[in-house]
Amino acid sequence: MDYYKELLHGREPSVGNSLDYGDYAVWLDAQRNTAEYESHRNYWKQRIQSLQVPSLPAAWRASGGTEDASALQSMVLPRALTDSLLLIAQRYHATFFHTVLAAFGLLLRAHQSSAQIVVETPMSGRDQSELEGIVGAFVNTLPLSFPVDAQMRFHELLRAVRDRVTDSLEHAQFRQEDMLVDQESGSRDASIEQSPIPVTFICQQDFVRPITAGGVALTAIPSVSPGALRPLT
Repeated sequence: MDYYKELLHGREPSVGNSLDYGDYAVWLDAQRNTAEYESHRNYWKQRIQSLQVPSLPAAWRASGGTEDASALQSMVLPRALTDSLLLIAQRYHATFFHTVLAAFGLLLRAHQSSAQIVVETPMSGRDQSELEGIVGAFVNTLPLSFPVDAQMRFHELLRAVRDRVTDSLEHAQFRQEDMLVDQESGSRDASIEQSPIPVTFICQQDFVRPITAGGVALTAIPSVSPGALRPLT
């Protein structure tokens, strides 16, 4: 919208950032040949090799075995509830994300036979300030797993989730699409093949707000789902 205002007044918009997505792609390709990137690869290889992905509860699967008729289900949580969740997070040195993921883990555990909770979560991938203003696909998907023991108290589960997420984020620079491909031969690594994770968990900030510039208003509209990438998100 700042670009639009400048053009509206006959001025050349200030680029502000000389980087583009091509620069990021070149940098990422160079990272793949570093020892640090290889250490991230080894971390995820060990994690994924031992990952047992539970099947989604039958009642939650799309009828007919297809996600073509998927839909969005919206619910506004009471402010008192979200305030309480924030207090719990602060008490145990966790974040809102950790807290609601732990609660979601409890929900999944009640509907599956396995005590192991496995979800995937997309990360923005913009972990450097220089990337904030660049248009492009930086999203990286991380698999997260943690056990839910019936004997656990919630604060114990929350700490376990917090520690697992923190550990995974330390290796979040690794691109998960590189996991199945051997960089030298270009072949798939059969030792780390896994079943697709059917559940995606996302906790994102509400950053879409009305913007007005030069008499033009930009507002959000309801999202319509054309289908689903995963059986449950």
